[in-house]
Amino acid sequence: MNVLKKVKNKVKNKLDTIGVPVDYAEICIDKLDVNVFRGWARKVGDQGNVPCTVKLCQEERIVAQGKANDYRDDLHDLGYGNGCLGFSLTVDWRALDVGENKLTLYVDDKKVRVVRITLGIPDFIGVAIKEHCAP
Repeated sequence: MNVLKKVKNKVKNKLDTIGVPVDYAEICIDKLDVNVFRGWARKVGDQGNVPCTVKLCQEERIVAQGKANDYRDDLHDLGYGNGCLGFSLTVDWRALDVGENKLTLYVDDKKVRVVRITLGIPDFIGVAIKEHCAP
């Protein structure tokens, strides 16, 4: 089983398809926490040469957003176009809450998934201290 399938299976129970045909976009979340939202995304059928925009929201608040255009060897080796499908976005931790957060994931402004992440007070303390101590 390749690494991408393992990652997909790991988060599979945290994803729900909502309101958009399943064949609109492929997205894989490698990491999501109070600091970073990292993975890859592409519109189905795209050869990987046109970057899409990824946005993660909590209700009306934007948690993270940016282009999925970072080069990744693994995607290039799998034949996903030029491999420029990755993203690593900074999370606005202030847009999150203690407890369960139900986040909506958009690809090119189309809802594609709901992602749930549960955070505790220690998650926020760590990032707040890190931010406060930054030069």
